[in-house]
Amino acid sequence: MGVAQSNIRRQIRRLREVHIAEKIKNSYRINEFDNIKNIFNEKIREFVLPPILARIEIYSEMLDKI
Repeated sequence: MGVAQSNIRRQIRRLREVHIAEKIKNSYRINEFDNIKNIFNEKIREFVLPPILARIEIYSEMLDKI
């Protein structure tokens, strides 16, 4: 079809990184039909917010030292 397998794998990986797609056994599923509250609570709150809050805490400590 003119599409390289490496491009498909890269795009699937990107979708998984932003928690739009999830891997179940040997296949993938798109979470788009779930409601927004569940997507936020299960995907974004758990995986995206903690690293951001940790960086903010580190930066604020550094600013307090200055």
